[in-house]
Amino acid sequence: VATGLTLVPHATSTFALNATIAPSSVDLRPILTGIFQNAIGGTPTPLEAQGVGAPGVTWLDKAIKTLVLNTNLPPLPVPPIAAVNIDAMSMDFACETCVWAPTAISTITAKTNLPFAGGAPIIQLSQNVEILDKNGQVVGTLNTPYANATTAGDTVTTTTPAAPLEVAAGSHEIYSAFIGDLNLADKYELGLRGSANSVLDLG
Repeated sequence: VATGLTLVPHATSTFALNATIAPSSVDLRPILTGIFQNAIGGTPTPLEAQGVGAPGVTWLDKAIKTLVLNTNLPPLPVPPIAAVNIDAMSMDFACETCVWAPTAISTITAKTNLPFAGGAPIIQLSQNVEILDKNGQVVGTLNTPYANATTAGDTVTTTTPAAPLEVAAGSHEIYSAFIGDLNLADKYELGLRGSANSVLDLG
């Protein structure tokens, strides 16, 4: 449905376009995937908007049905994932095999900026982040595999499977100080730097 449409002869017109994906016997997933990749990658997607009619006025209805508008679907104006928070994290520092790679499990909440009326269709999340100590120094890197996610509007939540916090060889002293601070502190604020990856269900 096009709204705010004013056609200017021999000129470019701007209008809002709201679309619903109709059932089809053709597999639309490759097309939808391409559109979505363009949207988050900053590339406009060329489209043809076909008029479907204007019920009530015969001549206008016929004219609208012959109308084809060449347009571009612009990319998202903002990042698709607005913010990622680790709400809770547990680490096993005591196991024999995790001296420099403690096992971590975390609960992640992500805020999205995706243009879906029914909420973001994200079904899985993973993370690739650096854990920073209170001084902003890198303690280690945490890469978690994909885990099932639940969505409520623009909010996505998941609990990651256990994964090792990999401590680089040059960060052993930082890591040891980090563990010492955790043992002494009632509250500790750590930093995160990295990215979250998502899997979407586009039907």
